[in-house]
Amino acid sequence: MPAAAPIGLAAASEGDEQTDEPSDGSNVVIHVKSYTGAPLSEIKVTGGRVGGYVNTLGYTGTDGKLRLTLAPGEYNFTATYRNTSQTKRVTVGENRITVEFQTSEVRIKAEDSNGAPLEGVTLRFKAGGYTSHWGKATGTDGITTGELFAGTYEFEASYNNTTVGFVGVDITGDGVDHTFTATLVTLSYPGNIRYKGSAGYMHHFEKPTMALFPGTYEFTFSGGGMPSSHSAFVCACATSTGRSASSPRP
Repeated sequence: MPAAAPIGLAAASEGDEQTDEPSDGSNVVIHVKSYTGAPLSEIKVTGGRVGGYVNTLGYTGTDGKLRLTLAPGEYNFTATYRNTSQTKRVTVGENRITVEFQTSEVRIKAEDSNGAPLEGVTLRFKAGGYTSHWGKATGTDGITTGELFAGTYEFEASYNNTTVGFVGVDITGDGVDHTFTATLVTLSYPGNIRYKGSAGYMHHFEKPTMALFPGTYEFTFSGGGMPSSHSAFVCACATSTGRSASSPRP
């Protein structure tokens, strides 16, 4: 993680302390928000003096805030959400300060090689040394949305039992952050067609056309009054593209 950059913070006025924060003696308020502005609860916050030990300071409440009482000095604070994190360096003095963290929206799209959206594409992503399921498949528009702290993370997409490997996705900008593209495969055969997916299991091919992510797959042709045969096909096309400026965030 790059070194945290110093940031300037304005101390809250006495009026702000009375109306926005309880008089609990705290002089640091950590505030973690969604990209929508809604508070994020149960967010782990770690930190400590610059050059010193890093400790778990606590978790945000339902209001997205964690209140701390610290001695004056230079501190680093890190908030972690879904294994992604954001770090800020601040100067703590006698007056109360608020340190704000906010996630970024993630928009991933899946489409076939004709540009039609694909519904039901599932994702996994790597962050903080862990691989996690994204949780939401793409909708009828071929897009799935979520949020992480800004950064570049590796995403993997799966559809029709085929998978495209992890690729880096930068979520710091606007629009669709990444587009995964599946190849339209058309096969004509009077009998049954099965194919071996990315996990090594055989699956029924829905004739005449299916969208499969690029790769090499073994196909089995049987029935239809013809002898059984096996063939290997390479489904090749552009696997993914970067941010699409033509698909702005709402």
